[in-house]
Amino acid sequence: MIDAHFISAKDSFRQRCFWLPLGKIDTLEKIHRQHGADEADRAWKHRRKTAKDQNQQAESSSLAGKVKAVSEAVTPFEVNADSCRATNSTSQRRLRSSKSPSAEDVVEIPRKTFDGKLEPSKPGVHAGKVVTQRRLPIDEAPKLGTHVLFLFVGPDRVPLTLHTNILPPSTITALQQHYHNGFTQLDAYTIESFELYRVWLYTGKLYTRVPEYEGVGAVEVVLADREWGRLANAYVLGVDLDDERFANAMVDAMIEKVDGSDRYPTSLATDLWLSLDQGDKLCNLIVDFHIWKGLGTGIKKPHEDAAGPPTFLSQVKRGLKAAGKLIYDPEIPEPWKENPLQSAVNRGIRSVRKKRREPY
Repeated sequence: MIDAHFISAKDSFRQRCFWLPLGKIDTLEKIHRQHGADEADRAWKHRRKTAKDQNQQAESSSLAGKVKAVSEAVTPFEVNADSCRATNSTSQRRLRSSKSPSAEDVVEIPRKTFDGKLEPSKPGVHAGKVVTQRRLPIDEAPKLGTHVLFLFVGPDRVPLTLHTNILPPSTITALQQHYHNGFTQLDAYTIESFELYRVWLYTGKLYTRVPEYEGVGAVEVVLADREWGRLANAYVLGVDLDDERFANAMVDAMIEKVDGSDRYPTSLATDLWLSLDQGDKLCNLIVDFHIWKGLGTGIKKPHEDAAGPPTFLSQVKRGLKAAGKLIYDPEIPEPWKENPLQSAVNRGIRSVRKKRREPY
């Protein structure tokens, strides 16, 4: 850029040329004296245009230098919209080609289905591909649809919503029986049970576990564990709404809880025998728990089932008498383990549902 020493001229000619260096102004004055005003004016315009071009060129060179410095510090990337792959545009820095993982490098993560069960491994799963449950095929996403069902749940009639596309047809038919005065009212169920059902519909997961209790005995732990009642209430909801998959999921979760510890429910008999039909599969499962897991101790005080329905107590006593010493044999599997894939306990719960008495 021209290093100009600006001056303040007294005469009009120097005021026109105040932006020029001092030597240039003297040159123009000399032209003015020798060749006249017209020639000096043309020379002045030429000098002014030349200086302006030099200034613009200098500014462009300075800006280009700054851009070059930034480009060298940060490597630009070009995104190919068709392949969605980033490619480095700097020739000096090349991307390393990633090596396909070998069978030893691949860690297989069992993928869960929508209902929460593990999907079996497929042949050739290690053929250069890492299995993950974080990214699933887009065509496997549940179709929620746009139709939303408004429900009023509990005695306080708390409003909840559900997409009808995720409900089985049998459940939609069952909900129609609770349609009154333009609204679907489910007054006989708790918010906790229905919220558990709603979360399971959208995620395929059951959120029922409670924190572990410490510093108490085994009996106190069983009595204080509210998960048993949470699972039982959700099962009753699944039966009344005729959602067989959800009710089976509750039974499977209860079996998992029993098999994973030395505990079993001892306070559900009264409520289940009042809420479910005679011969219901969960009722039979509770009887099996008392026989094969509790060895008959659960129908004694201080357990609540000691004051259970007479039908329940007689079934447990008959079962203990029929099994005899087999209940002490560790080689004899429990009834719910005979056929885990399709047992008579946790499958086929569909039955004639007991119509609940509506409060209004």
